[in-house]
Amino acid sequence: MLGKISRKAPALLFIAVPVLAQDYDAEKERVLTANLRASLNRQTSPYDHPAAAEYVNRLGTQLIGSGANYTFEIVQTAAFDEPASLPGGHVLIPSHFFVHAQDASEFAAMVAHAIEHVEQRHFVARRGWTFVYFPFHTGPVPMGAREQHAGLERQADGPAVQRLAKAGFDPYALRRYVARNHPYDTQRAANLEERLSGMPGDPVQGADEFQKIRESVRESLPLSRTRPKPTLRRPSEVIP
Repeated sequence: MLGKISRKAPALLFIAVPVLAQDYDAEKERVLTANLRASLNRQTSPYDHPAAAEYVNRLGTQLIGSGANYTFEIVQTAAFDEPASLPGGHVLIPSHFFVHAQDASEFAAMVAHAIEHVEQRHFVARRGWTFVYFPFHTGPVPMGAREQHAGLERQADGPAVQRLAKAGFDPYALRRYVARNHPYDTQRAANLEERLSGMPGDPVQGADEFQKIRESVRESLPLSRTRPKPTLRRPSEVIP
């Protein structure tokens, strides 16, 4: 049974970290990660579903290979809707994302996207004399950082579709998910179209298993978390 999550918890924004003109090092990253994780802990709670947890860990191994130091965790939260990544290989997956993703490939697509933010170290970017810290997918992005943030999202998409195809999932699933959930990000859609050009699609990878887990998770969620996110696009405008 789900615990109650406060919907008054503040959404996570980026953190502008003043740093003198010096290289950003691992120690600063560890401190920032600890601070962000402490904030996330106040907005999440553990989600107890052994089959879903086993599926997510196995999916992570499929997408990154064995031996990589990653942690995949399913959480209950009202603070964010998509898999969120933190420095050091932490990927947090909201329980309701099992429902918002329509199939196994869409679910894997956004996990792969989160992995790419970690692999490409997108969390810290220099802006003049400061470093800007981007926690991905955990809240709205401030106006002044949106262009830079959107560029990093597009950078993660290209390798993510390659990672999907290599693991046996449909690489076009990322385009479907973005078209449905981020319909006005035309640059991202165009970038994905270019990346996917000529790639084979529609491989089947664990479809039945995912749907079975998806239905089990759906039954455990409150109704408000099982409804699809609204979109202003007509169904005919959504890319298949």
